Amino acid sequence: MTRTLISLLVLLPVAVAVAWYLGMETPRGVAVLVGYGIGAAVSWWGIYYQRHVMTHRPERMSSASVIDFGVKLVVVMVGAVVLRYVPEFGDKCDWRAFLLTFATISLVVLLFGTVDAVRALAPSTTPAQKPAQS
Repeated sequence: MTRTLISLLVLLPVAVAVAWYLGMETPRGVAVLVGYGIGAAVSWWGIYYQRHVMTHRPERMSSASVIDFGVKLVVVMVGAVVLRYVPEFGDKCDWRAFLLTFATISLVVLLFGTVDAVRALAPSTTPAQKPAQS
């Protein structure tokens, strides 16, 4: 999970810089920070869950991926609908910037998290373990 954590820590100052550029008090700046926070949390949970399933029940990896996607879809849809149609939240947080940031974070965590999970699952081969060739 090292690459996943590093990617999240690298993207945090990027998200803060974008929010600062857009204005921390503006709806778009707030949406970038909210999208980063929620996207990072949901994506981190999804990668953790997939890795757990890969380690303990690898035959259920397909269902773990579907569950992860479903949870992300529900979270992003609820977030978009609430920010779009509830005026109290919509005035403080732009729904389009939220969707863009959530999607970006989810994609980055998916890429790096999958690489981490596959490398953790792959057996380590050392020269002593390889069979001799004649």
